[in-house]
Amino acid sequence: LEVIGSNRCARWHQDWYAGRMIVTYCGPSTWMVDDKDINFEMFEAGLNEEEEMVPEVTNPIIVPEFERIKRPGANSVMLIKGNLWPGIEDTVNGMGVVHKAPDDVGKDSNGDIEKRLVLKVDLSSDPPPKLPTLEELEAEFNATQE
Repeated sequence: LEVIGSNRCARWHQDWYAGRMIVTYCGPSTWMVDDKDINFEMFEAGLNEEEEMVPEVTNPIIVPEFERIKRPGANSVMLIKGNLWPGIEDTVNGMGVVHKAPDDVGKDSNGDIEKRLVLKVDLSSDPPPKLPTLEELEAEFNATQE
Protein backbone atom coordinates (compact mmCIF):
# COMPACT_ATOMS: atom_id res chain seq x y z
CA LEU A 1 0.00 0.00 0.00
CA GLU A 2 1.56 3.26 -1.06
CA VAL A 3 0.77 6.97 -0.87
CA ILE A 4 2.07 8.60 -4.04
CA GLY A 5 2.44 12.36 -4.07
CA SER A 6 4.29 12.88 -7.32
CA ASN A 7 4.17 11.34 -10.75
CA ARG A 8 6.62 8.48 -10.20
CA CYS A 9 6.09 6.70 -13.53
CA ALA A 10 5.47 9.58 -15.92
CA ARG A 11 6.85 7.68 -18.92
CA TRP A 12 5.00 4.93 -20.84
CA HIS A 13 6.72 1.68 -19.82
CA GLN A 14 6.46 -2.06 -19.22
CA ASP A 15 7.49 -3.79 -16.01
CA TRP A 16 9.73 -6.80 -15.42
CA TYR A 17 7.43 -8.97 -13.31
CA ALA A 18 4.98 -11.75 -14.16
CA GLY A 19 1.88 -9.81 -13.19
CA ARG A 20 0.57 -7.05 -10.97
CA MET A 21 -2.76 -6.12 -9.47
CA ILE A 22 -3.26 -2.38 -8.93
CA VAL A 23 -6.14 -0.69 -7.12
CA THR A 24 -6.17 3.09 -6.70
CA TYR A 25 -8.42 3.95 -3.76
CA CYS A 26 -7.95 7.71 -3.87
CA GLY A 27 -6.93 9.90 -6.81
CA PRO A 28 -6.59 9.05 -10.50
CA SER A 29 -5.75 5.46 -11.50
CA THR A 30 -2.87 4.09 -13.57
CA TRP A 31 -3.31 4.54 -17.33
CA MET A 32 -2.76 1.75 -19.88
CA VAL A 33 -3.11 1.26 -23.63
CA ASP A 34 -3.72 -1.56 -26.09
CA ASP A 35 -0.76 -2.61 -28.23
CA LYS A 36 -2.53 -1.42 -31.40
CA ASP A 37 -2.59 2.15 -30.06
CA ILE A 38 1.17 2.39 -29.44
CA ASN A 39 3.88 3.71 -31.74
CA PHE A 40 6.36 0.96 -30.78
CA GLU A 41 9.19 2.47 -32.85
CA MET A 42 9.05 5.63 -30.72
CA PHE A 43 8.38 3.62 -27.55
CA GLU A 44 11.57 1.60 -28.06
CA ALA A 45 13.57 4.72 -28.96
CA GLY A 46 12.41 6.33 -25.71
CA LEU A 47 13.58 3.30 -23.74
CA ASN A 48 17.02 3.45 -25.33
CA GLU A 49 17.56 7.18 -24.78
CA GLU A 50 15.76 7.74 -21.48
CA GLU A 51 18.07 10.47 -20.24
CA GLU A 52 17.47 12.77 -23.20
CA MET A 53 13.75 12.24 -23.81
CA VAL A 54 11.22 13.92 -21.56
CA PRO A 55 7.81 12.28 -21.08
CA GLU A 56 5.93 15.49 -21.90
CA VAL A 57 7.40 15.28 -25.41
CA THR A 58 7.56 11.52 -26.02
CA ASN A 59 4.30 10.34 -24.40
CA PRO A 60 1.99 11.97 -27.02
CA ILE A 61 4.17 10.55 -29.80
CA ILE A 62 4.16 7.05 -28.28
CA VAL A 63 0.35 7.13 -27.81
CA PRO A 64 -0.85 9.69 -30.39
CA GLU A 65 -4.59 9.25 -29.75
CA PHE A 66 -5.17 10.43 -26.16
CA GLU A 67 -8.78 9.20 -26.20
CA ARG A 68 -7.53 5.60 -26.69
CA ILE A 69 -5.88 5.59 -23.25
CA LYS A 70 -7.72 3.43 -20.73
CA ARG A 71 -8.22 5.42 -17.53
CA PRO A 72 -10.12 3.31 -14.99
CA GLY A 73 -11.93 5.01 -12.15
CA ALA A 74 -11.00 4.86 -8.48
CA ASN A 75 -11.46 1.44 -6.84
CA SER A 76 -11.12 -0.36 -10.19
CA VAL A 77 -9.08 -3.55 -9.99
CA MET A 78 -6.45 -3.64 -12.74
CA LEU A 79 -4.65 -6.86 -13.62
CA ILE A 80 -1.50 -6.15 -15.65
CA LYS A 81 0.64 -8.76 -17.39
CA GLY A 82 4.33 -7.99 -17.13
CA ASN A 83 7.24 -8.94 -19.38
CA LEU A 84 7.80 -12.17 -17.40
CA TRP A 85 4.23 -13.49 -17.86
CA PRO A 86 4.42 -17.13 -19.07
CA GLY A 87 3.81 -17.22 -22.85
CA ILE A 88 3.89 -13.41 -23.24
CA GLU A 89 6.49 -13.79 -26.00
CA ASP A 90 3.71 -15.18 -28.25
CA THR A 91 1.62 -11.97 -28.07
CA VAL A 92 1.61 -9.06 -30.55
CA ASN A 93 4.53 -7.17 -29.03
CA GLY A 94 5.96 -10.08 -27.03
CA MET A 95 6.04 -7.93 -23.91
CA GLY A 96 3.81 -6.80 -21.04
CA VAL A 97 1.11 -4.14 -20.88
CA VAL A 98 2.29 -0.58 -21.60
CA HIS A 99 1.16 1.72 -18.79
CA LYS A 100 2.04 4.88 -16.82
CA ALA A 101 0.97 7.05 -13.93
CA PRO A 102 -1.81 9.53 -14.76
CA ASP A 103 -1.00 13.03 -15.98
CA ASP A 104 -3.78 14.71 -14.06
CA VAL A 105 -2.33 14.68 -10.57
CA GLY A 106 -3.09 18.22 -9.48
CA LYS A 107 -2.92 20.26 -6.30
CA ASP A 108 -5.36 20.32 -3.42
CA SER A 109 -6.90 23.44 -1.84
CA ASN A 110 -3.72 23.98 0.24
CA GLY A 111 -1.50 23.93 -2.85
CA ASP A 112 -0.05 20.52 -1.96
CA ILE A 113 0.30 17.86 -4.66
CA GLU A 114 -2.80 15.64 -4.75
CA LYS A 115 -1.95 12.26 -3.31
CA ARG A 116 -2.95 8.85 -4.65
CA LEU A 117 -3.54 5.84 -2.39
CA VAL A 118 -2.50 2.78 -4.40
CA LEU A 119 -2.38 -0.92 -3.54
CA LYS A 120 0.02 -2.99 -5.66
CA VAL A 121 0.32 -6.76 -5.42
CA ASP A 122 2.99 -8.40 -7.60
CA LEU A 123 2.83 -11.95 -8.91
CA SER A 124 6.21 -13.62 -8.76
CA SER A 125 7.55 -15.44 -11.80
CA ASP A 126 9.31 -17.91 -9.49
CA PRO A 127 7.58 -21.29 -9.21
CA PRO A 128 5.91 -21.92 -5.85
CA PRO A 129 7.81 -24.07 -3.36
CA LYS A 130 7.07 -27.79 -3.47
CA LEU A 131 4.58 -28.67 -0.78
CA PRO A 132 4.89 -31.99 1.03
CA THR A 133 2.43 -34.74 0.14
CA LEU A 134 -0.03 -36.07 2.69
CA GLU A 135 2.08 -39.22 2.99
CA GLU A 136 5.22 -37.17 3.72
CA LEU A 137 3.38 -35.17 6.38
CA GLU A 138 2.06 -38.35 8.00
CA ALA A 139 5.54 -39.93 7.98
CA GLU A 140 7.02 -36.80 9.56
CA PHE A 141 4.27 -36.72 12.19
CA ASN A 142 4.69 -40.43 12.97
CA ALA A 143 8.47 -39.97 13.31
CA THR A 144 7.91 -37.34 16.00
CA GLN A 145 5.57 -39.67 17.91
CA GLU A 146 8.14 -42.46 18.31
